[in-house]
Amino acid sequence: MSTYTAILSVETDPGKPVKSDLAKRWSDNWIGGFAGAAGAPRLQGRGIMRFSEYPILTVTAAAAFSLQVNGTAVVLGTVNTTSTVDVDAHTVTPIKYTGGARFNASHLTNNAAATSTLSLFKNNVLVIAFTTTSTTAVARTVDVNFVSGDVIEWRHKISVNTTSSVVSLFSTTASNNYTTVPTTIAGLDL
Repeated sequence: MSTYTAILSVETDPGKPVKSDLAKRWSDNWIGGFAGAAGAPRLQGRGIMRFSEYPILTVTAAAAFSLQVNGTAVVLGTVNTTSTVDVDAHTVTPIKYTGGARFNASHLTNNAAATSTLSLFKNNVLVIAFTTTSTTAVARTVDVNFVSGDVIEWRHKISVNTTSSVVSLFSTTASNNYTTVPTTIAGLDL
């Protein structure tokens, strides 16, 4: 991170020469101010970047940070079904991320005589399918590479429509994320 060094008013008085050390501090101070260097004035109002202006963040699959808060579109679908064909349970569309993430979910069947199938799709292409006859939740984890705009879906079904497949505990995690921190801005500056 750059540093911020105060510039005295006598250094910028009329007739004072602009020396290279002063020019260097002006340059460094701009960078330091935007980077949050100690002593630098803070950005405020319209100077704060909107989330829509943030760059796409490259991440890798990890259990460190949730991607389901900022920068992704998340849709919860049908989590309990008696359907024998796949139904959407949970959809994640990374908007501000590219790279890879860890997609997690759990599933079970309400009757051990029936098989619950939980599948992960990327852009309507099957990545992996899991099956269980367990009546207690079985955790599943899949690391998937993606680019911004890809659609990642957990889908599930049951082998016999007289019982149901249940999915839960969805999460998407990665090596980094965009985190919301409180800031104050005048309403007219929005």
